[in-house]
Amino acid sequence: MLRTFTAAGARLAEFEWDGGLVAGMAWTDDEDLCVVSASGTAKLFAPLNDEPARSFTLGADAFRDGVARVAFHGTGLVALTGGGGLVSAEGVGRGAPRVATRTTVIYI
Repeated sequence: MLRTFTAAGARLAEFEWDGGLVAGMAWTDDEDLCVVSASGTAKLFAPLNDEPARSFTLGADAFRDGVARVAFHGTGLVALTGGGGLVSAEGVGRGAPRVATRTTVIYI
């Protein structure tokens, strides 16, 4: 179960979460709550209006290797997979996001 609250502590909404371990979550510019699971599925919840939850996958690499970390920005996200690859999703919250995979990460 996911619950969202205002800064004053009043409850905004409550969502059923069946995605397992949460790798990351953040608010989009469109005021949707984006939650990414460790298995590579992202789900968008809209607590400020009554839209149904929308979901998308981060692709085969994220599913196979798992998602270790997620960084969010404006209308997108970048996920680091357990295999060291990067997956980006642009246009999150605006229809079907564009998902792209990069398989090489250089650690410094």
